[in-house]
Amino acid sequence: MKRNKLTVIDLFFYPFLVPNFLFLKTLVKRQISPKDVSYNLFKNSLFIKRLNCTISKKNNFFLLQGLNDIYDLMELCNAEFKIDENDKVTVNIQGLNISINFWEEINIMKEIFKDGVYNVETNDKFVFVDIGMNVGMTSLFFSKNPNTIKTYSFEPFPKTYEFARKNIDQNPSYAPKINSFNYGVGETKEEKSIDYFLDYKGSVGTDGIPDRVLDDSVKGKMTSERVVLESAETVVTKIRGENPGLKLYAKIDCEGAEYGILKQLSDKNLLKEFELIMMEWHNEGPVELVEILKKNGFISYSFWPNNNDIGMIYSFRSS
Repeated sequence: MKRNKLTVIDLFFYPFLVPNFLFLKTLVKRQISPKDVSYNLFKNSLFIKRLNCTISKKNNFFLLQGLNDIYDLMELCNAEFKIDENDKVTVNIQGLNISINFWEEINIMKEIFKDGVYNVETNDKFVFVDIGMNVGMTSLFFSKNPNTIKTYSFEPFPKTYEFARKNIDQNPSYAPKINSFNYGVGETKEEKSIDYFLDYKGSVGTDGIPDRVLDDSVKGKMTSERVVLESAETVVTKIRGENPGLKLYAKIDCEGAEYGILKQLSDKNLLKEFELIMMEWHNEGPVELVEILKKNGFISYSFWPNNNDIGMIYSFRSS
């Protein structure tokens, strides 16, 4: 379906068609055409035509926030968005059924399925290690790869882990491959209390909520969560012991803990166990991580190295 474009004439009539500032601001900011929506004045709700669903400020507003990404997923990945009678949203994409509850999850889905940030092509059989499982999308993406023998997935926050387990369990064809653990991976074994915010759970790390999402609205909704961390040395030693001879691929997205993890694995001579590492770095830049990887025989591709707070590194063993 051809996407409607927001025009200058639309901008003039929009305040009359959608006399709600929150809806109007979001629609204009995301360049959504009024042809795509209809406003119900009495219910103060917005009907999104292509999704065949009604949203309000309290009910699935995140769909409006991520609508352009949703359209991309529908048009480019044949994703089907389904909203049930309880207003729960499920997406069928590439043979997977994934529940989404927040805008951030739409963005993660776009990165994985549309942008292909983890689109590994190989003839080799491998074990996938997911450090920072979040709601389980990357683990599921790899579990449907016939070359993935099994997946080890780690998520320290109990509430986030519950969302992940739901997604895993509603994909019974792939769930048996996934070994999920409700603890995180870090430089040392420890338990700690961490500030947590459900809406941005994918941005919360073992140091709490990052400054880039921390504003007054977030501060008022934070909770303190007790989490368990296991040392990277213990985790990787166990995985290697259970999978002798198989190649290990890893995704590391743990909101700042990657520096300590790589340092410990390097010190313990365990980075050599991995053939491929795909890593999102945070706040401290990529230089230290790339140097550790080079020292351990990896060739690295560092994306967005001049960003202040986030970037990607893809590293392959050079021999």
